[in-house]
Amino acid sequence: MGISQKEWVELLKEEYFSDFIRSGGSAIRIVTIPESDSDSIIEAVDGAASEKQFLVARVNSADVRVDKIEMIFHEVAKQVELGARNVESTISELRKFAESLRGEAADQKEPA
Repeated sequence: MGISQKEWVELLKEEYFSDFIRSGGSAIRIVTIPESDSDSIIEAVDGAASEKQFLVARVNSADVRVDKIEMIFHEVAKQVELGARNVESTISELRKFAESLRGEAADQKEPA
């Protein structure tokens, strides 16, 4: 029994993008789809990921040797552009995250 494209994308959004990954988990999903459906599925996943500020990399086994993890890594790295604006934004987000961790640690200290 299969599920519809819409149901699958909603599952990704709820189970992975909103919860698992946001909570510190990591996930790689490899999807094999009929070429006739690829554009609509890629658009749906890309849109759902973008809503949550995630990136989607597309690796096609016709173009990249997927049996070698380093080849997948290089293909993904080529697709992720880290311009100055993105780097500044990332640094800013990391600083906010570090501050929130410091705040949580301070809140957890027992009074002497």
